[in-house]
Amino acid sequence: MNEMELARKIMHMTYLFRQERSAGMQQKEVFMTHRDVLMLDAILKLHPKEGMVRMNELSHYFGITPAAVSQMIKNYEKKGWIERVHLEHDRRSVYIKVCDSAIHHMQECENRITERLGVFLSSLGEEDAQALLRILEKGITFAREHHDSSKQEKGE
Repeated sequence: MNEMELARKIMHMTYLFRQERSAGMQQKEVFMTHRDVLMLDAILKLHPKEGMVRMNELSHYFGITPAAVSQMIKNYEKKGWIERVHLEHDRRSVYIKVCDSAIHHMQECENRITERLGVFLSSLGEEDAQALLRILEKGITFAREHHDSSKQEKGE
């Protein structure tokens, strides 16, 4: 199998894996995507003492447009995951705070994922699980090196 065929097969398997994951979610479960968890986690951790951030901080942190952040925040607000806060001393800025219910859902998602991953790794066996870890570490190293080299090519 050549590299292109292998790449297509891996992409297809990733697609199938995601489909199975979505199909396996029960309706009563709160579904949070990886992006949801990352965004909510960033809100919690950027200023852990205050527990709030401004939308422009999220835009800068993730390198995405303010409009994209605004759309996500609007969606999270509809789901009851975040609330907008106006401070008395800073009426012009809107701060975003994660609601307790979202924190609870994030913990449930993390527990579910950890449990499922544990079962998956057990089914692989020690040797294959270690091989998977080694391959993922190589992938991260490659991505970092490739990211750094593409920055240099662009003169950043």
